[in-house]
Amino acid sequence: METHQEQKGGPSRRGWALLLIVLVTAVFLRFWHLGAWPPGLYRDEAHNGLDALGVLNGSHPLFFTNNNGREPAYIYLTSLFVGWFGRTTLAVRLGAAVAGSVTAWLVYGLAAEWFDRRVGLLAGWLWAITLWPVHLSRIGLRPILLAPALTAVFWLGTLAYQRQKRWLWLAAGLAYGFSFYTYLAVRFTPVLLLAGAVYLWFVHKTKNEKRKVFPLTHFVLRFTYFLVGAAVALAPLLTLPLETLLGRAGQVSILNPAVNGGDLWGTLARQTGAALGLFFWRGDAILRHNPAGRPLFDLFMLVPFLVGVVWCLKNWRRPAAGLTLLWTAVMLGPTILAEDAPHFLRAVGILPAALLLPAIGLAQIWQWPKLPAPWRQTLVVGLALASLGMTVWDYVAYARDPDTGYLFEQAARELAQTVNARGVNTAVYVDERYWSGWPSV
Repeated sequence: METHQEQKGGPSRRGWALLLIVLVTAVFLRFWHLGAWPPGLYRDEAHNGLDALGVLNGSHPLFFTNNNGREPAYIYLTSLFVGWFGRTTLAVRLGAAVAGSVTAWLVYGLAAEWFDRRVGLLAGWLWAITLWPVHLSRIGLRPILLAPALTAVFWLGTLAYQRQKRWLWLAAGLAYGFSFYTYLAVRFTPVLLLAGAVYLWFVHKTKNEKRKVFPLTHFVLRFTYFLVGAAVALAPLLTLPLETLLGRAGQVSILNPAVNGGDLWGTLARQTGAALGLFFWRGDAILRHNPAGRPLFDLFMLVPFLVGVVWCLKNWRRPAAGLTLLWTAVMLGPTILAEDAPHFLRAVGILPAALLLPAIGLAQIWQWPKLPAPWRQTLVVGLALASLGMTVWDYVAYARDPDTGYLFEQAARELAQTVNARGVNTAVYVDERYWSGWPSV
């Protein structure tokens, strides 16, 4: 790791080498056997592929209404790969793998800006090797795009806040507006932005109350550029009917009596407990979303996570610490307020911030003065590698499990491959129920 002086200046050659290791690891874990692991092609992935074909054939909607409605960014991204590689499972999943790999760099950049490069490298490593983001980067679904979008917004927003450059505020606003084209859970982010703005104002006011310095007007004027950028990016989406955008949310909301069973407050309490348990107790029970049914963090990250949480609580007046906790807590909202908590697709918005917590903990262990330097450094490296090993072990077992093939409708994919293998000169008859009921076919 870099010394303190190296962290204050530019990255050392060792720092660049470690970042390269992080990025190569992220890419390898996302691209290895991508077209075959997990086996099959689940119907939600297949719907994205079908809509990507529609894009290639000249259809360019702002919102895709099939399959309960979907935001367009992932489908347009998929259309590029389908155009290059054809109607394959690999093409449908490449967008997720690319987005997941890029996010490792974005998480590094944000964490390095908020804390230092040591925390940045550790956070990037945890994004690269943690099972939840690895799996989301290997299935052709749109939630994976929300993590890089939010990370980019906060990184650009941090730079704009620090440097007070109009173009940075505008870029942050454009990135935020674009995030609404990624995944449903983004609609909870106005709550996060409002809570974050109130928190920053309170911290700044407390620090400056003796000097009576409150540059609120200056900040509001700069923030206007953020709002302009967001409005420009959002304008096309706002032309769509409200019921088109909100249809899926109404189906799964716990406000729906069909979901809460007439016990709203009891349901809310149970959902909150289940969402809080996702960190170490119990993850998403839907194995298509969560291999091995694991919580977010494995046992090797238990102590670092707790150390990171305690450090942030003790230093809550530091904007980076307070925003990390606030981001994690607020973005649990989409899974708390919808059925089946914890739901690892709806809760994807917590990932960039939640991974900062064990990264902070590992950084604290790295510099803990009560242990000799070689011991604590060996401990941190050992924990990081052990977590990688557990992810690889669990994911290989998951990918080879026959139940996984069943969950991802492997038989439908094999049927289509059998038909394609016959060649164009052979007449093949397929039962209507397979043709119309299995999008992967």
